[in-house]
Amino acid sequence: MMILTDLNLAGSLLFWFKSMKATATDSTNIKSPCQEIAFNRKRAAKLESRVATEQQRRHKLYDEASAFHLAGCQQSDNSAKTAYELLASIAIARSNKVAAELGRKAKPLLTAAKTLRKPADQLEAALSWKTPGSFTLTHSEGTQDANLLSATSGKSCDVVITATAENAHGCGTQVKDERQIDEDVNNIATLSSYKTTPDTAFAISGLKATMGAKGAISGITTTASQDKKACGNTGDNNTPVTAVTVGFRLATPTQGVAWKTTTTNAIKQGTDGKTCEKDTTPEKHAFVSRKSAAFAICNARTITISMSQLLSDQKLNQLQNDADVKTAAILVSSGQSETAPSDEAQRSAVKAILGEGEETVHKKYLKGLEDNKMDFKIGTKAVKTGVISASTSSDFALAMGICLGDQYRKEKAQKKV
Repeated sequence: MMILTDLNLAGSLLFWFKSMKATATDSTNIKSPCQEIAFNRKRAAKLESRVATEQQRRHKLYDEASAFHLAGCQQSDNSAKTAYELLASIAIARSNKVAAELGRKAKPLLTAAKTLRKPADQLEAALSWKTPGSFTLTHSEGTQDANLLSATSGKSCDVVITATAENAHGCGTQVKDERQIDEDVNNIATLSSYKTTPDTAFAISGLKATMGAKGAISGITTTASQDKKACGNTGDNNTPVTAVTVGFRLATPTQGVAWKTTTTNAIKQGTDGKTCEKDTTPEKHAFVSRKSAAFAICNARTITISMSQLLSDQKLNQLQNDADVKTAAILVSSGQSETAPSDEAQRSAVKAILGEGEETVHKKYLKGLEDNKMDFKIGTKAVKTGVISASTSSDFALAMGICLGDQYRKEKAQKKV
């Protein structure tokens, strides 16, 4: 059955238009990088879903047109054939309209989705590095008399600092306060601002280490301790850090967690705070900036895509209200004209060609021909299909071939008489 249930889509669109009239809000629901990751990915998925839904509708309309075309081929009565071909042409026109919409609007929507997915990925990467206690310090003798403090002889010690990413961002599968995050995603049309990680968080900053010294180190011959955790005196290469009596070390490096604090990101920016403003130099940034993310949200939410309805879902009486159906029908019944036909004349043309009533187009024009399968063979290949199932099958050309063949052979036989 070709009828596509659009309850979810209709609900989403209704919610969208209602929310457009709602009061603008500043959200404070995002309080951690993990929540921001969820917000960005959910918003990106919404944008991708809009494009995917429209692409699916385009394919459905094209399949619908194929079904009408095959059904029309099977008609012996010219009036019935005309009705089917008219329906097929309208479905094709609607499919082409969707394609044109996608041609103009799919790219900016998908670009916005891609932009929002990037900060989610970069936040996950940052989380795997910015973990307390992930630093390892290795002491070595180095250049003993580096004179780092003054011109006179001084003692020095080299320290190699390494940090290994855990390859785990630490965000759970269940997002904290996910319902509130979902509200922000769904209410994006009225969101004035939301909380996000500041751009400065992605710099290596907030590092802190403690230095320690013990005894009169000016007279020692610098030697790394056995565990490489300090520099001590000669002989301490066999001594752990806890047994060094004269020496010095760098210890307990940490990185501040201030980067995890969120900052307000206004969606509309510009000098007046009322426009969608691009980041002027995104190509110079290693990470997606807050401004780029705000622009992606701001620009994408202004883009609307017209959703063409499936003919199969419509009732016959509804067709009389559709401009594309009325215009095509009046051309069939009356031909071209210098003046625009009246609305009543167009409605009458629709009723005369396609009928009227509460019955759906699917039930009147397709259901019977789908239930009454075409059944034929060509060589060893057996084909049994209805007009709807054939419209999405690789056997469509075969079904059209058997149908056109019946007409072709009849006309050829009549010419011989």
